[in-house]
Amino acid sequence: MTRPALLAIDLGTSAAKALLVDAESGAPLALARRDAGTEVSTEAGASEQDPNAWWSAIAGATREVLRVAQERAGRIEVRGIAPCGHGPTVVPVRGDGTPVGSAITWRDTQIGRAHV
Repeated sequence: MTRPALLAIDLGTSAAKALLVDAESGAPLALARRDAGTEVSTEAGASEQDPNAWWSAIAGATREVLRVAQERAGRIEVRGIAPCGHGPTVVPVRGDGTPVGSAITWRDTQIGRAHV
């Protein structure tokens, strides 16, 4: 039997969290947390992070909740995903969706400086 589940993903400035819950009862099945990387800028007032580190954190946390939930509850079918993240954060991307450079986070106070 396959257990229907919902996946919640929260990307914060310090960590990515993933929570898998039973779609019928709402009971938590597994929770995982991965470091989202550190700030990459050294300029005073700047707050930038590597979007690739975020993606790695999200992917790692998601793999872990699925693995743990399947070990505990058997076969899982994710029927919905609810993502959220910090903002406003700017992530310039190329046409193929890859980041151009660092993401300028909501904590950056260098208004008007060149970022790319």
